[in-house]
Amino acid sequence: MIRKIAIASFVLLASCATAQDGEFRRGAITLKVKDYTSAAAELKTLAEASGGRVVDQNTIVGEKGLKSGWSRVRVPKAALGSVMEQVAKFGLVYGQNQTQDNRSREVAELEKRSLRLDEHRARLLGILNGNRRLRGGDILFVQERVFRASVDADLLRSQREALLSESQSASIIVTFFEPSPVKAAPPVPKNLGERFQFALARGWDSLGHVAARAITGLAYVLAYSVLVLPVLLLVIWAVRRFLKSARFAKWKAAWLNLIKPPTPPEKLDQ
Repeated sequence: MIRKIAIASFVLLASCATAQDGEFRRGAITLKVKDYTSAAAELKTLAEASGGRVVDQNTIVGEKGLKSGWSRVRVPKAALGSVMEQVAKFGLVYGQNQTQDNRSREVAELEKRSLRLDEHRARLLGILNGNRRLRGGDILFVQERVFRASVDADLLRSQREALLSESQSASIIVTFFEPSPVKAAPPVPKNLGERFQFALARGWDSLGHVAARAITGLAYVLAYSVLVLPVLLLVIWAVRRFLKSARFAKWKAAWLNLIKPPTPPEKLDQ
């Protein structure tokens, strides 16, 4: 009786404790920055100054050397809002959000299930340690069930501890990316002669692009003509041979008879 009361009290205390520790807070923010490396370094400094740390990071380098990637930061839950406000100052914000999830019931349920497994394990141990005579197969079966109950209880406790550890701090996913460089247009000269030279140079450039595309198209035509021309000649030869055949002449005569207008009755009488 005393043991049952102690277990019930322990479950009640665990439920009360997890009701305050099962709250998960997360944030996500995406920014366009001038320099990815310096922004990532500033994020690490900010996280450590706020009592947190960068737990994961992934960086991607593009073909033109542009960097992008994300970092997962864990900070105290109370500092989530202030940290996101400071991170937003690193560059141009493209999107951000915050979510809150209360999973205290899940944490309490894991604790209750582990306690029930402990009770089941204690009952099985009582069977093994009792005065009842068991066969060898029954003893092995009960021992295997005791082992499984112990393993399952430890697994549930580890899941509960992982949830509690995660709920002690807030998680922020910060995504940085560098913008593509914009090629500045050449300045238009103000003098008439310089304008004429500028227009002539742009005209020659356009003509060069058109000529390059024409040469490329001609190269494709010559390359594919080696394969297409024999097939085309074979098709033309087959069609011309069919048009000269007796079968086609027979079909042609039958078609002409079919579409020939009927003879008037007065001509038939004559």
